Amino acid sequence: MSWDARDRRRYEDEVLAPARREGPPADLFVRYGIGPDLEQRLRTDPEAFTEHVERVCTHWRGLRLRRRALKKVLVDLVAAHDRLERSGRLSHEHFAAVREQDRGRAAREWGEVAGSLTTSLLERAELRGMIRSVGIDEPHAEQVLADRGVRVVEELPLLPVRAPVPTFRTLRENLRTCGAAFSPEVVFGPRRLERGFTVLDGFRLADGAGLDEEALAKARAGLGVEPLTDGKAAAENVLSILRADGDRDVREAVVLWEVVRDLRERPVALSESGLVRPWVRLGLDEREARLLAAAVRRTGPGPDPGARAEAEVRSLLADDLLRQAQRAAVDLPQGHALHRVLAERSGRVEELVRGAEEALRGDRPEEAARALASAVEVAADDTVLAGRLAEIAPAAPRSVSARVEGQRAVVAWQPSPSLSGGVRYRVERVTGRGTSERGAVVGEVDGTELVDAELPVGTEVRYAVVAVRSGRASSDPVVSGPVMLVSDVADLRLRSGRYAVTASWRVPEGAVRVEVLRGCGAPPRGEGDGVAVPTDGTGFQDHAVEPGRGYFYRIRAVYLTSSGRTRGSEGLVLRADPGPGPLPVSDLAVGHREEGTVVSWPAPPRGRVTLWVGRREPAWEAGTRLSEQDLAAFGTEVSEVPGPVAGGRTGVRVPVPAGTSHVLAVTVAGEQRVAGAHCRIVRVPRVEGLRAQRFGEQVRLSWTWPEHASSALVEWRPVDPGRTADQLRTTGGPPDAAPAGDVWIRRSDDPGNGAAVEPDDSSGRMFCSRRPNAREGGLEAPMGPGPVEVSVRTVMPDAPVEAMSVPVRVGVPGAVVVAYRVEPVGWWSRERTVHLTSVTSGAVPEIAVVHADGDVRPRSAAQGRVLATFPAGERRAGEHAQVRVRPPQDAGPGWLMCFPVPELEGPTPVRVRRPPERELRL
Repeated sequence: MSWDARDRRRYEDEVLAPARREGPPADLFVRYGIGPDLEQRLRTDPEAFTEHVERVCTHWRGLRLRRRALKKVLVDLVAAHDRLERSGRLSHEHFAAVREQDRGRAAREWGEVAGSLTTSLLERAELRGMIRSVGIDEPHAEQVLADRGVRVVEELPLLPVRAPVPTFRTLRENLRTCGAAFSPEVVFGPRRLERGFTVLDGFRLADGAGLDEEALAKARAGLGVEPLTDGKAAAENVLSILRADGDRDVREAVVLWEVVRDLRERPVALSESGLVRPWVRLGLDEREARLLAAAVRRTGPGPDPGARAEAEVRSLLADDLLRQAQRAAVDLPQGHALHRVLAERSGRVEELVRGAEEALRGDRPEEAARALASAVEVAADDTVLAGRLAEIAPAAPRSVSARVEGQRAVVAWQPSPSLSGGVRYRVERVTGRGTSERGAVVGEVDGTELVDAELPVGTEVRYAVVAVRSGRASSDPVVSGPVMLVSDVADLRLRSGRYAVTASWRVPEGAVRVEVLRGCGAPPRGEGDGVAVPTDGTGFQDHAVEPGRGYFYRIRAVYLTSSGRTRGSEGLVLRADPGPGPLPVSDLAVGHREEGTVVSWPAPPRGRVTLWVGRREPAWEAGTRLSEQDLAAFGTEVSEVPGPVAGGRTGVRVPVPAGTSHVLAVTVAGEQRVAGAHCRIVRVPRVEGLRAQRFGEQVRLSWTWPEHASSALVEWRPVDPGRTADQLRTTGGPPDAAPAGDVWIRRSDDPGNGAAVEPDDSSGRMFCSRRPNAREGGLEAPMGPGPVEVSVRTVMPDAPVEAMSVPVRVGVPGAVVVAYRVEPVGWWSRERTVHLTSVTSGAVPEIAVVHADGDVRPRSAAQGRVLATFPAGERRAGEHAQVRVRPPQDAGPGWLMCFPVPELEGPTPVRVRRPPERELRL
């Protein structure tokens, strides 16, 4: 039997290492590394069992020399093995007997331990520490705890030990003044808290809201419209304390401390559910509340018994549990103030009960109900009072009505005048009349409307509504007028032949017959309009039709009410066109217009044409009959109404998604549909946000790629130099007014190799590939100094026919280039003559002649002293100007350079060409 190196390492980690701290395992199978699978194999083979046991013992002996940390436990294991061997108990039977004996003992001991627990939550680390001495496995131990209502959690929360802010005492005083139990109640109100909130991982309401600045600002704004009172001032102080540090983490720590502080002030003798009951009622998540309670109970002893009794009585009175508070008050000392409070409340209840009894004797039931309801509010746990209140029948509701909406009925009524004691309304559906009348309860609600979603078809029903107090005493019923759900026939099929129209349907349950009316050219409006068509109950054959004319059939189901009258459904209307079947469309043409892509066709002599758009190429030949299911599987129908287009054809604008789509023409006549021609359309979306920036003769472009484009073609050409810079910058589309949407253009003359193509020195084109994971396009290319117009078109090379989008254009103003030279005046003089020449025509800003000391060449006019300036203005190419300057006499080695003055720079970029460096040095 194999026991390889991996098995030995796992055995050392899982058995021997823990045994170093806890002693050898009592389970002999575990001690000798016999898992469940190995045990099954060794059970029927005593020789293999003995061989494995000896191999493990040999491993112990050899391990003593290599693992000094395990030496002590290994010595104990070998000694125990020798004792078992001498007594002849190294057998599978003995190992199994020991395991069974230990299991029974461990189960008994753990049952006693689990029964003595006073908590409903136990940390896993505590569980493992407890079962270590018992010898029971963890899953079994956890199941025993679960059977006793104790849940094991990985870790109890770590609770704060002190208030996170020094103003916490002031916070509690302000909360008492404004009547709030919890600071978030000031921010969100008690109703939102009741829907649920959590505090352990930061305060969060059940709807996801938290204590952020927006919530605090909204709460402060809400207080601003209230009149000035002590409560309003206290509430504003609470909001100021929460906003004091401006730190949301501190704010949420304050909220958590409010809960923890309150739980620590309650008596620890209370169960965990008793500790958290007020907070759960306030809205705290019950799971979190129990975690907090368990953590609080681990932190230390509670107050003395008297204080615990006082806290419990106050908690019960806060919940209006007067009878329980009276029982808990026996532990209070004589003369305690709470005895007087209990006596006052008990006297108030007795006074209300006497008033109720007097009202009942005087036949004033509602007055008695109000008195008993007030008594129950003070003593909510008094079941006798609640029972007496529930026995007083409320007044009946008023004005009950019912209406049918779709497949359901809506029942509405006016509320009962009775308001005390939790009045609800029970609604009953009534069918039949007299001795055959039957009733079924639909529901019970607090409001004044109920929806019956199970309204039977073809059955006349009425609704009886009664007011019910506390689920027991009920008023007299008030009944609505009759309503009936009348459904139309199902599975209706209409077929047109050359000289006849046939139909079939399924009769709905409850209908007594089906009526059919025929109209020629327009649908029949109802009885008295149209011609009655005989039926056999489930269909008809109408031979009284003429080919080439359009007919409309209204088919409606007829029902019988309980009073013997008939009532018909609204009816279904279908069109039939007897005569030859529809003819398929012979060809489709695709045109690109300003409003989008228009598909046109020659109108067939029979039938109307609809277009369907799908992703796959249709496989139907022209003339193939199609069903609704066929077309639904292919794609979607074009919803726009077709109209006449040029050439005597009919057309419609077709919206298609990006990429390749197929358009199928379907001719419809009556219920017949036949496939016609189809075409393929490739949509290439254009780029968005095209921008251009000139850097001398270089132009940098950027744009946003559309989703389905992978490359773009960039082209530029020179434009009229007379156009202003503003005119160039506003160029945004093709001269022929490109449509607002995307346009499809088939490529026919592009080289397709991605290389730049430059027909001459002033125009050019190049391809740009989309970079992976990049949204922004980008390209920089030399486009000359003059004004150019740049266009960008997206390319879809993966389409069946390579296609490009409509170009998006942008104008780039030309660059103005000036050059200067510096000449000395005389052989020894420091004076210099600066010559400025315009290389290109255009508006030139003011050019400053700047002197700068030192060896580092200046980069702008701000890094030196301005000696002279060339004035700004329009200059022609070749125009020359010069100025004579004298650097300071006391200056050392330096530079003399020209720069455009930034403050005076015009809208057109300017480039200043420098002379050789030797002319610039002084």
